[in-house]
Amino acid sequence: NSALSLRPRAARGTGVLCIKAFRFRIVMMQVARVIRVEAEPSIGIVKCAPRPGSVIHRRVGISHTTNPRVELMAARAQQNGNIIQPTGAGSFLPAYTPYSSAPAQANQSFKASGKTVVITGGSQGIGRATALLFAKKGFNVVVAARDVSKLEYVAHDCAQIAGRAGASLAVQCDVTSERDVRNLANTVYAKFESVDVVVSSAGIISRGRLLDTPFAEAKRLMDVNYIGAYLLAQSFLPQMAKESQRRRGLDRPSIIMINSFAGKVPLKHMSAFTASKYALAGFTEAIRTEAEPLGVHIGQVYPGLVKSNFMERAEFFGSNKEEERRAFRQQIRSLPFSQTPAEVADCVFDASRTKQHNVVVGLPFMAADAAFRFTGANISALPFL
Repeated sequence: NSALSLRPRAARGTGVLCIKAFRFRIVMMQVARVIRVEAEPSIGIVKCAPRPGSVIHRRVGISHTTNPRVELMAARAQQNGNIIQPTGAGSFLPAYTPYSSAPAQANQSFKASGKTVVITGGSQGIGRATALLFAKKGFNVVVAARDVSKLEYVAHDCAQIAGRAGASLAVQCDVTSERDVRNLANTVYAKFESVDVVVSSAGIISRGRLLDTPFAEAKRLMDVNYIGAYLLAQSFLPQMAKESQRRRGLDRPSIIMINSFAGKVPLKHMSAFTASKYALAGFTEAIRTEAEPLGVHIGQVYPGLVKSNFMERAEFFGSNKEEERRAFRQQIRSLPFSQTPAEVADCVFDASRTKQHNVVVGLPFMAADAAFRFTGANISALPFL
């Protein structure tokens, strides 16, 4: 009974305090409809448990176990199917998870509205930066990659940026597996009404002379860098073409391929990687002739040297591979015209918004591309490459 004590400091403030006390009482009456409160004086705490048939909505990104701020809404049982079952006094609901698991979301009949982007390779580097940028722009974000633990962190960040539940979805996917990519498309369309942008960002890199690079590595590069994009476009294009019938101009859906500077200019000691990126470039140009008449924009972004773990994770082959690895990483860190994943993400978003076809990131690389096309001069002849 002595939990709340109102003691006015002056007589003139008594009326205001009475009004506040009256409002506080009304609020607590509403809360009491939702939460059962029990005091335990022996340990000096108050325990709360939801009443049967009530709905508690937590704010996105706030864990109940670490920060017990909640939004309370009195509601009766079976509203939207979100029913809190009776629990013992003093028990807490598990922490809210702001990202979504694919199987759980696929079983829901409700489909989220709004613009949606799907990004492979979304667990790190350019893919992660692109996911965060699209979330900031108000998109629903679907990130896919093999490492589900990293994906969940990215989806969590996207949900926090978007500020609403259901704004992100993490799907474990190996882009070299046809089954995984088909499952990705089915999962996305089970959750979201439509897909506005698909970004193929999954990729790997290696460096080594032709005579030192094993065939298995060349095949691995081709599978991830080219076949992955092939399967992604093949899985999403049919439905995106249907959606484009009611959308024209800059509102058309887009498929964006993250290529590489090596897809424009062949690089010395990177023949297998260059071949996979040239294959991706040719494939993208070819499907543009098929997809554009259907109303689907096909774009391609060519980053230069990017300061990210993509370069740090590069495989090296040859007798002095460890020495070359250290030298290569040092060169990337010291070059003044290297790029960040966020800068590449800006170009990806602009390409999807303005429907650009080919974007080379950075003036130095644009100049090198032009020099190679018009004069045949190859930047890989420079000492640092």
